[in-house]
Amino acid sequence: MNKKLKVLPILAMGLMLVACNGGTSSSTKPTSKNDDVNFTLKVGSYVELVKNDPTNTNTIAVSSAAVILKDDTIVDAYFDVLQAPFTITDGGKVSILTTGKHQTEQAGDKVIETKQELKERYGMASSAAEGEWNVQAASFARYTVGKTIDEVTSKNYKNHYNKNGTEVVTGCSISQTNFTTALKVITDTKTFKAPANTVSAGLGYKVSALSADNVLTVTLAGSATDKDGKIYETSINAYQIPLKVSSTDATKIAYNPINSKNKEYAQLKAENFKDHTTASADNKYYTEVLSKRELKEKYAMKENNEEAQKMEWYNQANNFARYAKDKNVSVLQENLGKYKGTEHNQNGTIEVAGCTISMDDFATSIIKSNTNKSGLKAK
Repeated sequence: MNKKLKVLPILAMGLMLVACNGGTSSSTKPTSKNDDVNFTLKVGSYVELVKNDPTNTNTIAVSSAAVILKDDTIVDAYFDVLQAPFTITDGGKVSILTTGKHQTEQAGDKVIETKQELKERYGMASSAAEGEWNVQAASFARYTVGKTIDEVTSKNYKNHYNKNGTEVVTGCSISQTNFTTALKVITDTKTFKAPANTVSAGLGYKVSALSADNVLTVTLAGSATDKDGKIYETSINAYQIPLKVSSTDATKIAYNPINSKNKEYAQLKAENFKDHTTASADNKYYTEVLSKRELKEKYAMKENNEEAQKMEWYNQANNFARYAKDKNVSVLQENLGKYKGTEHNQNGTIEVAGCTISMDDFATSIIKSNTNKSGLKAK
């Protein structure tokens, strides 16, 4: 009896220690800042012009990749392609098509959607045993996990278009060229910390209306966000794709390198845009169109636009990304239309340090990158 009584105080002390420790063992302790993992976000993209119809129907395709790496190994990936079909009308006017599977009506406006956004409406599932385009893209994303970028981009993939390929990706019979090329053209790299199994890679596109001088502007963001919409890191880029009819062949589209506000126009055309006047074997016309981020100082905003206030476009995009980091996408959503610029929305109430240009497209693309993202989580 006395031995039992001596044991009771010891048990009571043990229970008190557990209670003081919150009932949590070392193996289940809450995640702290010290448990954060070092990750790297890499975002790549490129533009191609596909001439796919002798009646002058063409498609601009902007392909992109967002990958999260731990050390040099991919731990999450997301791929997307935006296709903008257009025609050449009388007088050389380029018109983006307002009908077809690549567009949908939102709030009365025709909006171009990406293949990821279209999902089953893209209409591939009926002819592909592996399923819809977004399903196959997800299969390729899962395939990349555990590999380096070089390992992914160096393979000869077997698919519907390349029967002699040697690398088979389960669940992906579409061409992987869009994915691997975007990974070869990394336009931005950012490091960040986040808890393991928390963040996912995503991509968001914002397409502006075709301008009067046939310039198509596409803004995109690659981001690492969590399930609640917290932005751990993001990268913003944009393409200005001026289009004109070739002066030598009205059935061809020639890229007009960048719009006339830019300095050293002829030099930039020769240096940054390679016009191909003959079709390749697969009937595509390729032209290297550099993004605003790739052009850097050659975009020449600070020298040709007072609005820039001596700061180049990519610097301002970086400043907005810094502003967005650690915020929730809901904050950006609430602030749409409120960002104050030097020439855009001068009555806006929200200023972003080091960013005086229009910011709504930046915010919109980041918001979309939280919606359109991988189902995986970086470990």
